[in-house]
Amino acid sequence: MSDNADRAAEIEQLQRDHALANHKRKRSQPKEYLGIRVCMECGEDIPESRVKALPEAFNCIYCQSQIEHNQKNYRK
Repeated sequence: MSDNADRAAEIEQLQRDHALANHKRKRSQPKEYLGIRVCMECGEDIPESRVKALPEAFNCIYCQSQIEHNQKNYRK
């Protein structure tokens, strides 16, 4: 039988899991303000030409290139 501390720890972990899942869900959606999509990294506007060419773009070209560069260097 678990005591109050164990139950409190379980509840706290469930709350953390829920908050993390909510954060990931929000983070995985592109942000738009007044019809203008903004970069998920720096908050700058993503040019309309980029959005038209790549509708699933979440980041501006600069931030996306930095992300890809870091991922490439991390794998080495």
